[in-house]
Amino acid sequence: RRGELAVAAAVQAEGLGLPARADLRAALGAAVSGATLHRGPLPCVQEDYGIHSLTSGRVWSATMTVIGSLLGFRIKQALGRFWEGTGLLHQMQGEWFDSVSCLFAFSRATMGTKRKECEEFRHTLVRLVSLMHGSALEEIKSNSLVSYEVFDIYGLDNATLRYLQDSKDQSGFNRVQVILHMIQVLMTYNLDNGVLKIPPPILSRVYQTFSRGLVNLLNARKISDTHFPFPFAQVITLLLLFQVFFTPFMMSSIITNKMAAFVVSFVPVFGCFSLNFAAAELEMPFGDDDNDLPLEEFQAHMNLSLMMLIAGDTPGEASDHLPACNHIALKKKPDDLVQHMLDQTFDRRSGRPSQLSEDEMSNTHQLGRKSLFDQRPEESFGTANLKAEFPDPVKPAPAP
Repeated sequence: RRGELAVAAAVQAEGLGLPARADLRAALGAAVSGATLHRGPLPCVQEDYGIHSLTSGRVWSATMTVIGSLLGFRIKQALGRFWEGTGLLHQMQGEWFDSVSCLFAFSRATMGTKRKECEEFRHTLVRLVSLMHGSALEEIKSNSLVSYEVFDIYGLDNATLRYLQDSKDQSGFNRVQVILHMIQVLMTYNLDNGVLKIPPPILSRVYQTFSRGLVNLLNARKISDTHFPFPFAQVITLLLLFQVFFTPFMMSSIITNKMAAFVVSFVPVFGCFSLNFAAAELEMPFGDDDNDLPLEEFQAHMNLSLMMLIAGDTPGEASDHLPACNHIALKKKPDDLVQHMLDQTFDRRSGRPSQLSEDEMSNTHQLGRKSLFDQRPEESFGTANLKAEFPDPVKPAPAP
């Protein structure tokens, strides 16, 4: 009956591992058995089988060496799969967003002459990329019933939606590959129509970044499609069950105190089972568990990035902004800029300069000790003692 107690919670092996909470149950069973068998039957076993020269320490070292080696191998593989999975998803998202950003920049020159065609191209591109990214996450997700929010899929025309549905349901084509081909067709069509005013050799880089994103997706699918080798998982499971049997007898032959035998029997069994379950949890990073990658957040971040490109009253107004410097900054000499950067010492906590130059201290005193970050651009370098009030928002008042 005592022997049954040691393995009562651990004999229900399922698939590649054991059921949830089996680590704690198996460890408690081994600990209770080690405490109740504190006098230890191991000497009798040694005498019956004629293994007097085999000490308890040697047996324990041999079994723990094998189990530790296999667990270390599985944990290493699990961590590698997890970090590779999150890296591939970030690379896929970065490649596809970079492609869309380049296409928006390439079509900026035609907003004045072919505004309608340019807006149609941008809106279609954003919706297709969002749908492609969500479909890619759906492919690698272990639960295929989960769906992801996409950027206004019903903004596409009926012919496009029907084609996407028929390609998936009737023909069984891969949806990500179908959408990627549609995007390439859309790019080529708008290059011929003059919407994309860019030389073809430069545009070929966009084709390459789209293809690299697809390669990253296929590498991520390699992780979700390929499980940890079944023979290794079963050997680890059998050795853990053997440890549940063997640990109480081993510890009871070494330790005579019941409480000490309980603790020493519990710790190694619980630790080995916990490491095994932690490795099994990390082996598949695209599931629904708490420790899996947040794929919904990946999709939301991608949609937000695409929204940034078409933000504004008109499509692309924010992303088409041409950055420039003010006229005062253009008059600054490079030596003055370098000297100013050397003179500034920033406090990392507040983000404000902790030491100011003499001109800046004088300027700050006359302005009522205003921080340089609260001044107008004309005051930011402290090259002149300006008045606190600026009658002209463009030209600063003359120095007193």
